[in-house]
Amino acid sequence: MQHAHDLPQNPQVIAEPHQSISWALEAWALRDNYLPERNKHRRGGILDGFTEAAVVVISFELVRGIELELKANLQTHLTRRHGTAWWNALPAPVRKSAEARHRWATLQLGQRRAGAASNIHWLSFGDIVKALHALSLPEWQSCLGSETRRRSAVEQRLYRVKAFRDLELAHPRPRRMTNLQLRVMCTAVKELPEILCPQEWDRLLDLLAAVGQLPKEDQQKLINDIDFEHQRQRLHIRRWLACPRLDPPDKCVHVNRVSGASISWRYRVLKACASNDSGRRVFFSFGERR
Repeated sequence: MQHAHDLPQNPQVIAEPHQSISWALEAWALRDNYLPERNKHRRGGILDGFTEAAVVVISFELVRGIELELKANLQTHLTRRHGTAWWNALPAPVRKSAEARHRWATLQLGQRRAGAASNIHWLSFGDIVKALHALSLPEWQSCLGSETRRRSAVEQRLYRVKAFRDLELAHPRPRRMTNLQLRVMCTAVKELPEILCPQEWDRLLDLLAAVGQLPKEDQQKLINDIDFEHQRQRLHIRRWLACPRLDPPDKCVHVNRVSGASISWRYRVLKACASNDSGRRVFFSFGERR
């Protein structure tokens, strides 16, 4: 990894982080922020209840978000290639599985409420992974925006997420999810951008390292300004993020500045980190990085 004082300037950087990065940041915060708190509060008090509720809600939203975004990616990709015939481009076993769910829903809800059978939402998590596997490798890369061709590694992580979803969320049991189960799921999600977009993931780690090298008061101000920004602060924040080393605008002496797309990417990454880590314990330790 490059040093934080020499962050790579990539003219091809896009303003929007890869979607797997947002998943990974949520999983990272859940694993390193909430799971340790679970070990501290086991007496059934109100703090224990709040922590447990947060773990359940965050894990549910994380897995649900991954499933929905993968469905959207798949449908968008197939529609671009096959137009209105996109449904028939799905593997036959996947269509059969989805149509069985539609028939059951029609019996329970009626035809009008169930809607059309050819709807991406009738696919299960497992169906999505199978449909992605059926794509050619270049199509798979295009569908997921992957920098690499490591499809089997991605599938392994997605099946771990699916196993957690099926066991703990789709069919919950009358017992707490264990920290081990949560940690396995979170680690699998956190590894996805390391596989799909390793260069972008390295840029994220370099960015966090640069934040960690700032003086404590500058770290706090930068992250708090981003997390609680007002309209009048936006220009100030953009000037700050334009510095290669993240020196504050009144301290930056660098002639070369990062591109507008890189500024937007930095902002979105740090905003997501701050939103996921309100206690500033995981991504921003304010001079006490682990």
